Amino acid sequence: MMNPALRIRPFDLSDENTVVELWHACGLTRPWNDPRRDIARKLSVQPELFLVGATPLDEVVATAMVGFDGHRGWVYYLAVAADHRRRGFGRALMHEAERLLVERGCPKLNLLVRAPNTDVIDFYRKLGYGQDDVVGLGKRLIHDLEGPSPGPVPRLGLQAEPAREAGKSPQRLSPVPASPQRGEGELEGGA
Repeated sequence: MMNPALRIRPFDLSDENTVVELWHACGLTRPWNDPRRDIARKLSVQPELFLVGATPLDEVVATAMVGFDGHRGWVYYLAVAADHRRRGFGRALMHEAERLLVERGCPKLNLLVRAPNTDVIDFYRKLGYGQDDVVGLGKRLIHDLEGPSPGPVPRLGLQAEPAREAGKSPQRLSPVPASPQRGEGELEGGA
């Protein structure tokens, strides 16, 4: 599904400030998730699946953070700027996410939507998504609120990593002991 008013491309480091502003404007950020750290994490794993939608003048107006863990695909941070909605941009990003996941052999795509967000739930239903009979659980392993924000994503060192040996995974941020007062029991945007 091609939309001539939207060019979908991988995220570029120069997009960072615009993307963070878009996520804030769309209400996707939460106090316990530092969006810059989420970007840095994504750029360390499958950076080619971090998509932005840009106008013909390269104004970033939409995003989708896509991933595949070998079992399921996931989409986070699907966002479209308010003044660009109802033009098929969200649908086009989801179509591209699905295409990229099928290309990698992904059998099923999952996503999380906060229960009160009925407009978004309706959007996904129209795209063929249905509610699974599951309960979403989460456990914070790294607390973004501990320590200073990294600021803008560093321009070096965030290239796609070569294939890792089984069982070995580099640790980019140190784990911090759990703190139950932050977001306990809530679905965490971008987490």
